[in-house]
Amino acid sequence: TIYVPKIYRHLSTNKVLTMEFVEGIKVSDLDALADANLDLELIADRGADIILKQIFEHGFFHADPHPGNIFVLENNVIAPLDFGLVGRLDEELIEQLGDLLSGIVHKNIDRIVRVFLNIGVVQHEIDRRNLKPDIGEFIDKYYQIPLYQLDMQHIINEAMEIVSRHHIRLPRDLYLMGKALAIMEGIGEILDPEFDMISLATPYVQKIMVEKLNPRRLAKDGLRFIEDSKDLLEALPENIKQILFKIRKGKLGINLHHQGLEQLIKELDKSTNRLSFSLIIAALIIASSLIIQLNKGPLIFGLSAFGLIGYIIAAFLGLWLVIAIMRSGRL
Repeated sequence: TIYVPKIYRHLSTNKVLTMEFVEGIKVSDLDALADANLDLELIADRGADIILKQIFEHGFFHADPHPGNIFVLENNVIAPLDFGLVGRLDEELIEQLGDLLSGIVHKNIDRIVRVFLNIGVVQHEIDRRNLKPDIGEFIDKYYQIPLYQLDMQHIINEAMEIVSRHHIRLPRDLYLMGKALAIMEGIGEILDPEFDMISLATPYVQKIMVEKLNPRRLAKDGLRFIEDSKDLLEALPENIKQILFKIRKGKLGINLHHQGLEQLIKELDKSTNRLSFSLIIAALIIASSLIIQLNKGPLIFGLSAFGLIGYIIAAFLGLWLVIAIMRSGRL
């Protein structure tokens, strides 16, 4: 069902890929395919199966399968060309995809959020309260819709938009995978108007979900956990020794960085300044009253000039304080 052209490595460089010449028909040339009595529906199904097997079984896939890079040979054999752009998915990432698809199938939003945070790079603090409703709305939009009515390219683009909106950067190969699947779906729909990419992908998804419960796989994961625990326990004494050494040498310090306290500090500073002004005004009023009672120094209208000046300064400061408080809106 597939023919992979030979690569001539001694004639290739970092910028030039030299491949075996293949005589075939472009997958988008429907008239030529029909004249050659080739089966368009079978070609569409085989093309989808090829890209799905690359992604979900081998974890290594042609990331640019546009119509110009796919030829059809005799007997409906497909020949992909130009391997300049490829994607890789390791075993852990494929498992995470299985968890993601399982979360979508069972409408488990918490699992979906957890997978996105595990496989993505969080650029800013994630607001889960807003992320979960967006994912819930996305799932409800497509839940229980017949598979043949779903548009994989639209679904992938919408999911990527949600992830981007919440500042989660997914691995490059996941974007390549989405692009490859969307391109292949577009080619399939050109060949067969009733082409259903999601139905063809379902067995691969089910296989991933079943494989996670395989006793051999569980045993392998358990062994890996034991090995990781062993490495941690072996490194623990040395790490503790280094910590104690730094404590003894006085080199161990704790750096605290507060966030969101700047506004509180500013408000406390304002309150302290206003309280200080209030105390100064009260002191001026009391001192001026005592001076007037003593009736010493120059007199104005029979009252001590120093006392009157003190009252005037206190009144000016008090008026200024009241205006400042009223302007702040916190009387």
